[in-house]
Amino acid sequence: MDQQQEKKSGGKKILLMVTVVLLVFGLIGWGLKSLLSGKSGAKPKPPKISLMAPPPPPPPPPPKFEKKPPEPPKDQKEIKIDQPLAKQEQAPADPQLKMEGAAGDGPSMFAKGAVTSEDLSKLGNGTGKAGMFNPYSNYANLLKGDVQRYLSKNNLLRKRQYRTEVQIWVNPDGSVKRAELIGGTGEDETDEELRKTLSSLPQFTDLPPPNMPQPIRLRLLSSGR
Repeated sequence: MDQQQEKKSGGKKILLMVTVVLLVFGLIGWGLKSLLSGKSGAKPKPPKISLMAPPPPPPPPPPKFEKKPPEPPKDQKEIKIDQPLAKQEQAPADPQLKMEGAAGDGPSMFAKGAVTSEDLSKLGNGTGKAGMFNPYSNYANLLKGDVQRYLSKNNLLRKRQYRTEVQIWVNPDGSVKRAELIGGTGEDETDEELRKTLSSLPQFTDLPPPNMPQPIRLRLLSSGR
């Protein structure tokens, strides 16, 4: 009996030892395997394939605005403004201007006596109404300006101060028939220079109106320079 028990216990011990040895070898083998697998490096990971998102759809085209055809212009009523004809302004009569006609100088209201600038305002188109355009007074004013400009070209007369009157006869073509100094300036030298200059008056550009009273009397004034 004792021998059988000893055999059983010895068999158990051997089985236990074999199991332990197998375990040890298994652990060693597992450790070696882990070591070898660690040295060989990590297994390459398979590449990741990322799918690109499709591009967004293009924006819708802007709405087309149809151009409306231009509306036909409405009938515009023509507005006619009747503009009154500009009245011819009367040339202002020079207060220093006098016109004098000798008796028998032709059919005109200047045939007798002297006529002042106030009387000239009543002449013109023969209507006798004051305020109308007066061709005689207008021509006398033009003549006075031409004479004064011509006298101012004389160096001596341009520097002198004087006040005098002259009378001039003008031919229908504008040439000077005669020119006279009336009364004088009070200075002999100035009077002599005036007579000499008046005798050389050139032909006037402006022609006298028909039936212009003759002679034409002008009052001249120079302030000197």
